[in-house]
Amino acid sequence: MKMHLILAVLALTLLAAGCQSGGTVSSDSSFFGGSQGLLIRFLDNAPPAEITDASGYPFKIAVSLENAGEWDVLSGEASVVVTGLYPSDFGPYTVADLTRSLTTDLAGVKKTFDGNKIEGGTEQIILPSTTADFRYTPTLQGNALRIPIRAEVCYEYGTKATGTYCIRKSGSLTTTTSSVCEISGPKSIQSSSSPIQIVSMTESPGGAGSILLTFRVAHQGNGEIFKPDTGCGGTIAGSTTITDEDVINMTVNAGSGITVDCMGASGGEVRLDSVGGATVSCRLTGLPTDIDALREVYVELQFDYRETKRTDLLIRHLPT
Repeated sequence: MKMHLILAVLALTLLAAGCQSGGTVSSDSSFFGGSQGLLIRFLDNAPPAEITDASGYPFKIAVSLENAGEWDVLSGEASVVVTGLYPSDFGPYTVADLTRSLTTDLAGVKKTFDGNKIEGGTEQIILPSTTADFRYTPTLQGNALRIPIRAEVCYEYGTKATGTYCIRKSGSLTTTTSSVCEISGPKSIQSSSSPIQIVSMTESPGGAGSILLTFRVAHQGNGEIFKPDTGCGGTIAGSTTITDEDVINMTVNAGSGITVDCMGASGGEVRLDSVGGATVSCRLTGLPTDIDALREVYVELQFDYRETKRTDLLIRHLPT
């Protein structure tokens, strides 16, 4: 009997440990978090490592886009440009044939109510098309030629963040009287997975019945940031205007009836510094005066983002 009891307790202990170490994240958190957006890669053998000259080897270029972040990318909100190829050397093509736009939605990663993960969407961009091929048409004068092939991807992306701030009764904004919360100090904030994160939030008295929420924004990805809806500065593979670089849009919602005025943001635009960071302070007014309480604040960042992936193509001369 004792042995049966011991085995039952051991089984329950192992079951509990298995649940704690499973593939879920606490359902109390709002997001999975992280710094990922779209994951970009070339599919196997597209392009191949080697081809031959004189139109001897047909091939395609296939770029996989996987949404590993927590922001949806809709049809038309991502474009791929392949550089490195001189188009007419590879068939009857122009620069336009090396560009494709996303034609389906790529849903971001989703978190279920019980903390389980729904993976984001994946799509393949095929060049020059699903029914045509590239072929290196010239005949090499030497034995081999190696050229770089780079996929430049521009996509619209964003960050969602939620936190809580403290409201105190009128006359107690600067006091240390015990309450459900305190005005001054760092506050918890959670960001969705995205290359740009809100890494901290601090609350402090703002004077005259107001409070200040100060946010620290940080670029934690490897790509380039541009003002939203500019196509990564106007052209994905060409020159950009400096006014569009390192600019994001930021909106802050502190709840119904609360007015938010953010300093360090011009019309919602925030320019990041040379290391990809920015500090934005927002004054909250219109606060209730008859209650001590916590309220949720919701922050949203939007931007265009450019990332690249590179591989090499070796062209060998095939003697005739």
